[in-house]
Amino acid sequence: MGVRIIGIIWHQKDTFETDLAAMVDRKEMHNTYENWLKAAHETWQTLSEMGFTLVEVPFNLEEFSRWCKQNRLKRNGKARSRWASEMVLAQQRKEDFTRITSRHA
Repeated sequence: MGVRIIGIIWHQKDTFETDLAAMVDRKEMHNTYENWLKAAHETWQTLSEMGFTLVEVPFNLEEFSRWCKQNRLKRNGKARSRWASEMVLAQQRKEDFTRITSRHA
């Protein structure tokens, strides 16, 4: 089986309330940064134990909102998960491209 990689949205304490307010599913989200952080660490531990490779994806509300608009998606958990996955995939492609091009330099 190949490497199983999951991108995990990583909020910053100073923007958490603004990020939360912008989400259509905010009532389903953790209401404080501290609660979110605790749950994020628990999720990280669980997924790590399951054998996943995890990547922190720093959350950027402006980028995420623009991406949602381009993809005609609501700003919700499903979109956040998809955005995180796409950010990880984009980074992998960039790294693969760098490895390929550096071999031919």
